[in-house]
Amino acid sequence: MKKIFSLFDINYKELKNSKSIKAEFHGFHIVEPSPWPMGVALTLNNVIMLFLLYFNYFKIAWWEIVFIFLMFFSTVGCWCYDVIIESTYQGMHTLIVQQMHRAGFVLVLISEFMFFFGFFDVFSIFLFRLQYE
Repeated sequence: MKKIFSLFDINYKELKNSKSIKAEFHGFHIVEPSPWPMGVALTLNNVIMLFLLYFNYFKIAWWEIVFIFLMFFSTVGCWCYDVIIESTYQGMHTLIVQQMHRAGFVLVLISEFMFFFGFFDVFSIFLFRLQYE
């Protein structure tokens, strides 16, 4: 099978056996600097500016919306691709890192539950207060 992109031409055996990975004596993954968080922040800024212009009755072409969302999803996709490479082929996500990912996900779910419970609790109190007055 021919390789279409040279971007994906990576020697995975060499990545797994590199000296930098074996030199670590702890179970945590120290992340190297990445351009993807800044790219996601800039594209989200573009999305917010696009919506602000739209809400203030500026005419926006459909191709601008498509282009900005393509930029956003391609940046997020490249970031996810790097995370997958780090976790599967480089072996950076050890058992401790995987446990911390699970714990972080559970904490995000709990915080979302608490936020929505608080929001609807305040909404219901406001709704019932209007009925009794």
